[in-house]
Parts: sequence; structure tokens; C-alpha cells
Amino acid sequence: MVTLSPKAVRSLLAAAPAQKWHRQLAGAADVIHTALGSGVLPAGLVDAVLDADDPALLAAMAKNPDLTRHHGRLERLVDAVLACPGGANFASEALNTLLYRNAQVERMPAVRERLASSGHPAMAEKVLPRGQEEADWWSLRLRRRVLAGLGTEPAAPTGRGTLSDTLAQWDVRWARAAVVSPVPAMVRAALTKAGELSRAEQLRAALSLHDHAGGGRALASLDGVALRPEVADLVRGVAASGDADALRRAVAEAEGTAGALEELYEPDLGGRADLLELRDTLDWPAVLAAVRERPLDAAAAALLTARADCPDDVRDACYATQPLAVAEATPRPDARLLAAECGRRGRTEAVRVLVRRTPGRGVTGAELLENCRPAVAALAEAGAVRPEGDPAEPAWREFTAGLAKLVEEHAGGDVGRWLVVRALLPVFDGPVTELLAAAAGEGAPGAAPPVPDPVPVDGVGLSPADVRAAFQTLLDLVPFATLTALRPHVDPQTAQDMVVSGRWRPEWLAWVLDSGSAADRRLLACRPGLDPDAIERLAALDDPEVNAMLFFQHRITDRQRRRLLAGTPFGAADGPVPLHPDLVRQLLAGPHPWRPRDAIDCADLRLQHHIMREVHVVGRIPQLRLMLNIWQRHGQRTLAELTRETPISYGTYREARETVERLLARSDPDAALAELRAEVARGESAEGQIAAFRRERRDRAVYVTESHDWHWDELLAEHRRAPFTPDVLGMMQRIADCPAEIRAERVLFGREAKQYGKLMKGVPPADVLAEYGAGQTDRNSDNWLVKALGAGRVTWADALEHGHSAREVLGLLSWPGNDGRGGAELAALIRATIGDDPDAWTLALRLLPDFPGPVAELLRTAATAVR
Repeated sequence: MVTLSPKAVRSLLAAAPAQKWHRQLAGAADVIHTALGSGVLPAGLVDAVLDADDPALLAAMAKNPDLTRHHGRLERLVDAVLACPGGANFASEALNTLLYRNAQVERMPAVRERLASSGHPAMAEKVLPRGQEEADWWSLRLRRRVLAGLGTEPAAPTGRGTLSDTLAQWDVRWARAAVVSPVPAMVRAALTKAGELSRAEQLRAALSLHDHAGGGRALASLDGVALRPEVADLVRGVAASGDADALRRAVAEAEGTAGALEELYEPDLGGRADLLELRDTLDWPAVLAAVRERPLDAAAAALLTARADCPDDVRDACYATQPLAVAEATPRPDARLLAAECGRRGRTEAVRVLVRRTPGRGVTGAELLENCRPAVAALAEAGAVRPEGDPAEPAWREFTAGLAKLVEEHAGGDVGRWLVVRALLPVFDGPVTELLAAAAGEGAPGAAPPVPDPVPVDGVGLSPADVRAAFQTLLDLVPFATLTALRPHVDPQTAQDMVVSGRWRPEWLAWVLDSGSAADRRLLACRPGLDPDAIERLAALDDPEVNAMLFFQHRITDRQRRRLLAGTPFGAADGPVPLHPDLVRQLLAGPHPWRPRDAIDCADLRLQHHIMREVHVVGRIPQLRLMLNIWQRHGQRTLAELTRETPISYGTYREARETVERLLARSDPDAALAELRAEVARGESAEGQIAAFRRERRDRAVYVTESHDWHWDELLAEHRRAPFTPDVLGMMQRIADCPAEIRAERVLFGREAKQYGKLMKGVPPADVLAEYGAGQTDRNSDNWLVKALGAGRVTWADALEHGHSAREVLGLLSWPGNDGRGGAELAALIRATIGDDPDAWTLALRLLPDFPGPVAELLRTAATAVR
């Protein structure tokens, strides 16, 4: 029997229509078993496995991480594992698989609750943490539920001794859970960590020993344990009297609100979050009185206000003293909190956090405008970039729309009022609505706007970056004419924000070129994202400082970079435009993402030599162009010297170097230079590139990596006239700027596999599939059918109808590049053949491992046999 890949079975199951799987599972369990460990399983099949109570099937399915898609069935899987007749060892191994191989299970609260409530001894070792770094999805409440349900002490994970024998090696988190155990040895082991336990935990441990280890006699054995003084006194009293009522009352008090507050006020106590989570309810009026009288530290305030049941008045009282901690922790950030009073320390950062959290969670844009104080926090965040689909986006759109109306109403195009706004921003403590109203009241419409004195940015704890971002948010809403009127009155940093960082205005380019200052032109040249047309128009200024900024533009073309480096004028300059010294220093000093042809021509010889060492010019013709430019720009002697230096001295330059050295040795340098120009012109021409691609040459793979300036228009025209061969097209597709028309060609290289050659020559896919198995590989050890499917030379309908064997074709459906069409074709084929017939499915699954024919033949055979 052929070894069956689980991928083939999974692919078949994934395309199945909805049905019950009990009969198929009974008839083909061994085949289905191979597919249960991963992949999305049909819901009906999951039900059938759960109903079967088969340990092998359950163990296989427990490994499947995709079972998290069947949320309700995961709980049934837990129940089935715990109740399976496979025994305790099976349950332990299956639970281990669920918890550690399928980590998603632990993240599902309903499944954790089911496991914790099972009372199964295998759960004890599974839920106890062993290290601080271990992923911890089990709450203290659930751990306690597990250990409280133990009837006997479980064995140690090592198989030697009991669990309590190894507990002392673990951290205090297990001790917090073990204090409720009915197993005295586990409680005593927990008390070895007594110094790290709270009063409530020590009292609970004492009560557990009293109830399960012999009453007062068990408490008498605690004399040597490092209990808190008040706990030790109470334990000694109960041990002497035998009356545990006082101990029970103390436990109830310590595990209630009073104990919770005590723990919150104990900053050195570890695990305060776990301990607070144990309290299902709190006496909130008592909590409110306590935090008003004695403020909590930041961590405790965050823990308390993070509770879903924390009332707003308690939250606000904590916010008054710990604003940042509460802003980050509260599950209900709202408009009321945005306007709540608090101390100045941490307030600005807290409001900034709230501004990021509240939109999209019930707080509207209008409420942000009216309640958020200081105004800068909301204005600065409004200009932030948010991911697509951000739930806060509608609120910010409403904010921007409302802000635009306020701007028009209170400031408009009045430069004086805008200068007042800028002066108020660092110190204004109110919301946006009041900020703009204040500016309108203080402004002097029509008056000559004075430049305000600089205001220190310390009034409300704002950073200069906050203030700048807030002002830019406002300026992004004003007409362009207002920006240009304001421009002469603002400081250089604000001018940079307006031109470089603000909302793009198409008018900027024309204004800068026609009316702007030299500083404005340099600022615009720094603006990220300029398109090639804008770069071209700014470069036409032939200003070395502007060119230095343009060189780093992301969208600059290779041609524009070469012209800037070469000093070629873009405008009306009479001679070469020198490279700015700052640009040369910057490029020489640090790494830069050089492009393949950057080194070919440069006005600065030292920089050109540096670029040559950073990025090698590849190809004989491009190398000759490099040397021709050096000869023409810097002279014959300079070129002769450079041929003896790196990198021209390297073997990669050998052919071009030998050509140039031969020409340099000529007695007539002018004739030699003319000959070099002619050879370069021929090689760089469109005709030369077409001829190179038409020649029978084995080094085309190298040719397309060379540093050519490709003539794509002419190459495309030649391809339309007489198509290039597939291997040429495939090589062209490896060039970065290859046109879309050539990239769209579906290419397979015939030399890599006979199948590719036949498909490219037009042999029908059915004939090629009939001749070659679906599992065969090409010379690169890649599956040939996968490549043919990816190139579109074979369709999935072809593969399912004619590819063999069925198991190999089905296995390819899990290919990462499959776009889903294969599964859709298979589902359609199943509907047309075996449908949801359980007998036909059983037969198809049984035939699959050894069936030599195509998938379509397998399904039709199964459908016909059961009729």
C-alpha cells in the first residue's frame, strides 16, 4: 500500500459538502485518521469523531490547531477526552496535547472553565506555572478551582513521588493556588512560600489544614512557618481552643473588600492582580471612601479601575491622583473622563492616552472638541495616521468636520487671529472650542499682525512637538491663501511644518516657483513623496541646494538621479550645476541605497569612485560607458590611473578594462576616444539590446542583471512585431522596471523540464498531464505542475480531470500559492459526482491511497460503484 500524505485527504475533506460523517468514519477511519491533526475539518466530521469515543481519533484531533474555529465543539472535545475509556494516561497525554501543542485552546475562556471544572487529576500539573516567562493563560481563580477539586494528590510530573514533592521548586503562583487544596501536603508545600503570600492567603491555608488535616493539631504544626504576626496569633489561639469560628470569620473578612484594599495598599506584595481578580464583588462605597482618604499607587489604581464593574465615581477618584495609570487601564474611557479634574503631573500624557482610546468607543468627535482639555492633545492626535478600517475613524472625521466649522467661524483668513492661536497653544488649558473662541476675542481683525513673543512650553506640560502638530492640524483646514499670507510671520520650524509636513496642496509647487523664497524652495524639495514631475520642475531651478534635497526623494527616477549626479542642467543654466558640498559629504559619510547606474557618471570624481566601490557596475557596455564618461570628464590620465585601482582592477571589469587599456595605448587619443564612443553607442542603443536578446546566447541570465538603461518602448514594439522566446521573456521579468505587458506573459522555461517545453509549444495540457505524473519535479527540484498552474499554462480543471495520481494532485491543493480556485473546482467536481452520499465517500476515501488515475476518475468510479 502506498504511504498516503495527509494533505491529499485534507484537501478532499475540505471540499466536501455539509453532511453527517458517522458512516464514512466507520468505513474509512484509518484514512480519515491521517487528516485529523491539522487543517480545517468539516463540522460534521468533528461531531462524528467526538461521538465515536475512539482514543486514537480523539488524540489525533486534539493536535489540530484549527479546531479553534469550532468553538462549541472544543468544549465537547475536552469532555470526550476526559470521559474517554482510554484511561488516565490517555487523558493526561491528550490534555497535554490540547494545552501545549494547541496554544489557542488556553486562550478560550469557555474551554478553560470546562477543564478547570473537570476535577480530573491530570489537570493539576497542567495548570500550575513553572516559571515567570511561561505563557500564563490560567487565572488564579481557575487554578484554585482545579486544586480544590482534587480528591487525592497527583503524581509528580517526573513520575517520581507526588506533586507536592516538587512544588517548592516552582514560583509563588502555584502556592497561591495550593492554599485551597484539600490535600494537606500541597498546602504545607505552599506555606514554604508564606513570606510571599498575603494575609488572606495565609489564613486560607490555615483553614484548609484545619478542615482537612485534623483540626487544631494541624494548626499547631505551623509554629515554625513565617506567618504574619496577626495570622500567627490567630492560628495559635485556634490551635489551643479548637474553635475555628474566629478563623473562618477572619478568612471571610480577608477575602472580602477589606482584604482587597489591604492588598492594594501593599505595593511590595506580588500578584496583586490575581488576588484582586478573586473578588467577584466589592463593596464599592467602601472602596470609594478609602481611595478618597488614601490615594492608591499607580499600579493599584490601574488594577482597580481595570475591573469591568468599577463604578465611574471610583474611577474618577483614582484618576484625580493617578491619571495616566487610569487612562491606560479603564475599560470605559469616555467624555466625562476627558474633562475630569486631576493633578498636573501626568495629566497631559493621560489625556493623550484617552484621546487615542476614546474615539470609536462611544465618544463622538463633537465631545472631543468640547471636552478634551488641553486642546493640544486632541488637535495633535487628529493629524495622526490611522490604519485602514480603524473604528475610531468616524469619530475623527466628525471631529475634523466640526473643527473646520470652528476654524471658519472664529479665525478664517485673519492672520492676526492665527498668530494668537499659535501663541495660546502651549499654555491654553481648555478644550478646542474655547481655544478658538479665545483667539477670536483677542484677535484684531484687519490690524497689522504682530509677531508674538515666544511662549515657553511649560504651562500644561506639553512638548514642542505636540504644539507643532496641533497647529498644523488647524492649518490643514485653512485656504491656501491664508497659508501664504501667514508664511512671512511664522518661525522657521512652523514654516517647515507647513510646507513639508502639512496636507499636500497642489498650489504649493506653482507658488514656490513663482513667489516663494529660496528657503521655501528648499523646504518643498524636502517634502516626502514628490512625484517625478514635481522633481523635474524643481530641478529646473538648477539650484545645487535644491538638487541636494531632491536626490533623496523616493520617487526620483534613475534618469533624474544620473542627471543630478552628473551636474546636467534641467533648466536654463549655462554650464554644469555643481554638486552641493553638503550632499557630497553626506553621501561619502554614510551608507546609501545606491542604484545600479549611479556610478556611471558623476561630477565629483571622489564621490564617483566611492559609489563605484559601493555598487559595482555590471556588464561590459555599462562599464565602458562608465570609463568613457571618466575619460570625457576627467581626462585620459585619470582614467588610466583608475584602471589600476579597485574596483576596475577586479576581474568583473576585465573585458571592459582590457578594451579601454588597448585604446589608451593608441598613439591617436582622439581616434581612440571616438572608437570608444561608437562602441558604447551601439551597445546602448535599442537596436543593440534587441540584437542581444535575439542572439542565441547562454548568458541571458547575466545580461538582464547588467546595469543597462533599457529601451522598453522599443523592446515592447519588437516583441509585438515578433514575440521573444519564453526564456527571454522570463529573463526580462527579472528586471526591476520591466513593463506590465511583459510581466503578464505566462512563462515556463523549457530547458528546466520537458513538460514546460511542451506546454510552451502548445501541446494540450491534457496530453502533457497524461504523460507526466503530478508528483514529478523539474531540474530545480520544484514540482512541475505547481509551476505550470502558477503560470496559468495548466488550469485546476485540467489537473483534476487529467493529472495522475489522484493523491498527488490533491496534495498540491495545499500549495501556498493556491488562490482558492483549486478548491472551488474540486468542490464543483464532488457535487457533480459523489455529492453527500456516505457510501460513495467511504469508497472514494478507501480507494484514494492506491488509485493511479486522476481525481475525476476516482470520484466517478466511487459514484458509479454505489449506484
